[in-house]
Amino acid sequence: MTMLIEDLEDEVKNGIKAEADAHAEFEKMLKSAKQVKKDLITKKTNLEDIIAKREEKKTQEHTIMGRNDEDKTAELEYKNEIKPDCDWILRSFHSRALQRGSEMDGLLSAKSLLQGAKPAAALIEKGFDDDAFSGIRFLGVK
Repeated sequence: MTMLIEDLEDEVKNGIKAEADAHAEFEKMLKSAKQVKKDLITKKTNLEDIIAKREEKKTQEHTIMGRNDEDKTAELEYKNEIKPDCDWILRSFHSRALQRGSEMDGLLSAKSLLQGAKPAAALIEKGFDDDAFSGIRFLGVK
């Protein structure tokens, strides 16, 4: 019987020791779990802040994008508005350059006539009517 009592006492001692070890392990795991929970809460808070900042930045980018779309639309409308004039200028540039050259020759000819040069042969052939000259007004013929 003593053996049974000793075995039971050893079993109780071992049970108490195992319980103490289990409790220590539990406390260690609880502390670790609390730290993980604290870290996760911090991480969640940080992520929520990052998400809020990114949402704000996204909203700002959408606002800027809207303004840029409006600017682009305005530029395209302006381009479409001036395109016919630009096309006309490009098409008629050469002929207008020739006309400008002819005009320049005429102006130089007129300048030389005013400075006393002899008139060109074409003007001499036609002659000059002094009587008709006196009937010319600034805004037209009398």
